Amino acid sequence: MAKASQAQLEANARWRARNKEFNDYKRSLREVHKWINPDPQKAPAVYKAVNSTDDRIDYIGDLKDTKRAIDKRLKELE
Repeated sequence: MAKASQAQLEANARWRARNKEFNDYKRSLREVHKWINPDPQKAPAVYKAVNSTDDRIDYIGDLKDTKRAIDKRLKELE
């Protein structure tokens, strides 16, 4: 992959500055996806929690609670 030129880097920084709300939203969305389908490289703590033997960690229960919250929110918005 070719390196980005200084002009490209500056244009990207300007775009990010003008689109902060969009970028923050997309960053948050990526975090949710990492929690739902954790990758050992990108979300190692969540990846380990999936099969944890620690009684305080209930990944499946938390995932179900999240699904219920999402379903409830979808009904509110529809």
